[in-house]
Amino acid sequence: MKIRLIILLALLLNLSYAYSQETNETIEISEIEENGDYQTALSKTKELLEKDSLNENLWVETARLYRLNQQYKQAISAYEKALKINPSNKKLLLSLAKTYKLAGSKDGSFSLYKEFLQFEPNNIMALSDLAQIYSSISLPDSAAETYKKLHLLDTLNVEYFQKWASNQWFSGDYKDAFKNYKKAYKIDSTYLPIVFDLARIYINNKMQDSAIAILEMNVRHSPQESRLYADLGNANFSKGDYILAIPGYEKAIKLGFRGIDAYKRLGISYFSMGEFEKAQQIFESLLLRDSTDFKIYMYLGNIYNNNVQPAKAIAFFNKAIDLLTPDPMVITAIYSGLVESYRANGDYSEQINTIIKRNENTPAQFSSPQYLFEIAQVYELDLKNKKKAVKYYQDYYNAIKDLSFYSKENKEIIMSKINKLKQN
Repeated sequence: MKIRLIILLALLLNLSYAYSQETNETIEISEIEENGDYQTALSKTKELLEKDSLNENLWVETARLYRLNQQYKQAISAYEKALKINPSNKKLLLSLAKTYKLAGSKDGSFSLYKEFLQFEPNNIMALSDLAQIYSSISLPDSAAETYKKLHLLDTLNVEYFQKWASNQWFSGDYKDAFKNYKKAYKIDSTYLPIVFDLARIYINNKMQDSAIAILEMNVRHSPQESRLYADLGNANFSKGDYILAIPGYEKAIKLGFRGIDAYKRLGISYFSMGEFEKAQQIFESLLLRDSTDFKIYMYLGNIYNNNVQPAKAIAFFNKAIDLLTPDPMVITAIYSGLVESYRANGDYSEQINTIIKRNENTPAQFSSPQYLFEIAQVYELDLKNKKKAVKYYQDYYNAIKDLSFYSKENKEIIMSKINKLKQN
């Protein structure tokens, strides 16, 4: 009996020593980890695993250290070994799913989140991550349903409400999305993602005054938020109210807003208000950021025409044409500016060629014989070539003589001009 008691005490003492040793080593690993030396901490856990390869907690700690060290592949392997040792520990599914997500493997994390949610269907972290994956793989319907569930689990969390509405919008459920945005706005009218989304919807649906109202309220609440001023500029710009758009864009840029569209619209606003020098500065600075937007070159061409610098205008208009695969009416407008540039520069032959090109690029439903009259004018007034002038005036007359919307008086004036030039 005494021998059995002695053996039992020896075993207990041995277990106590082993537990104490393991605890001390775990404390040592934690201290190393706190100093950010994850690699040394990993070396320690590996030493312990050589002695006890079936220790679930050691594998979990090793996986966590790998994850902290951004060694996700090794972390996944360690979590899988822990899960193999203890398949009933469903929390490991969540850790493993999170690690797959950090590693950029949406497929791996997706199936694990789905499996974990069968055991804990209301786990906020898993639902939130799953909703993000749905959004990232363009499944807005599924994302909306998941964010809806998150919202119902936490009705005061306005972020879930906003993302529910956002994914409804992307799935084409505009009516319900709009309702949810407005409900979310009532919960927290200063949550900026909702403010920005709702303002964009108001602007796109020609409800600019509603957009301006919520933006101005939030400017008072967050006066250093540059995007609020940029969106105020957008709301006024979309109304054609350039004089009010300008201060919004100027303030946004002063606060560091870098959105290129704000700069472009500021340039257009300056141009529309006749502030050509400021517009020129904006558009020329934009060439460094976006050298492929034909509109920048088109506006600069018009500005240089206004500055009576036709040679520069010609260069910008030609660059705009080179960049275009556009709306034919835009090409027509650019060619019209180019015609004016060649005229001002005294390049009359190029002016005539450009008038012809403009006509060729004008859609048939908008085309008219007027280009023939323009060419005749160049030959008569600038090139002093009466024979060519008569030819084009005659072509113009032949084109309009049977068209009822040209007045009889107009036709008579053209015929009189033809006869006069022939006599001379």
